Amino acid sequence: MIDIHTHILPGVDDGAGSYEDALVMLEAYDEQGIEAVVLTPHVAPRRGFFNTRETLGSVFEALLEKVKQRGLGIKIYLGSEFDEGDSVLEDIKAGVTLNDTRFVLLDFGMREADIADVVYEMMIKGYRVIIAHVERYAYVSFEDIKRYRKEGALIQVNAKHLLKKGSKEAQKMALKLLKHDLIDIVASDMHHKENLTDFKEAYALVTKKKNKETAEKLFASTPRLVIGIR
Repeated sequence: MIDIHTHILPGVDDGAGSYEDALVMLEAYDEQGIEAVVLTPHVAPRRGFFNTRETLGSVFEALLEKVKQRGLGIKIYLGSEFDEGDSVLEDIKAGVTLNDTRFVLLDFGMREADIADVVYEMMIKGYRVIIAHVERYAYVSFEDIKRYRKEGALIQVNAKHLLKKGSKEAQKMALKLLKHDLIDIVASDMHHKENLTDFKEAYALVTKKKNKETAEKLFASTPRLVIGIR
């Protein structure tokens, strides 16, 4: 299993507050047999997160060294979760895409955006959009999501909503998307040390509701393709 959306990189956004907190999360994942995690701190100038490749890189290297010292087998990669906004292209150029691929994790929750138009414009610029936790956007309908996917976006859903945690509306949409095979990736969006087993529990739920092949696709093979590892 590979989790491509987490806020484990410490001290850079509203996620892990310290290296020790980050290591606790990574240790829990390692114990569950999760292969790799992408650290995707917010790049969100409107919310005060002015993260760039330079600000994130040194923290990532320090955490990587601590992971090695702790003897953890889990692999970590660097990325970002970008807020959609007027400066998003500049933010992407200054930040880090998912493991430096052309895949970009975008949060459309800060304003009501024309998501289809953004997906198209990003493709013209050479990027492939992964829509972060699409089930959370109240202004987006089920039919909208079908259209975004047809137009080239990948759909990411948070594990907790499949487990009937979080808002009722998000739960309902997440389960509907699963039923109709409209999810490309399930991720944790982990911020803190609580609910560290959600990711693995969601894998088991997808296996039960669909099948193991689908679970492997949503939790492993598509994430592996996205971050460019074998």
